[in-house]
Amino acid sequence: MESHYVEGMALAPDGRTFATSSWNGTLIFWDAVARKQLEEILANPQGYVNTLAFSPDGETL
Repeated sequence: MESHYVEGMALAPDGRTFATSSWNGTLIFWDAVARKQLEEILANPQGYVNTLAFSPDGETL
């Protein structure tokens, strides 16, 4: 996770996917089994995303 200082982390209900958030406003989705990055998005251009939680069905972060 180069240049992605982890501020928050949430595990999806499927147990396979997790997301991390960072001080720079990015979210990264990961495949926990394959240990690979799935997607990176800029969620907050102004900065910090501190807390994450998945909905019970795993469709919403």
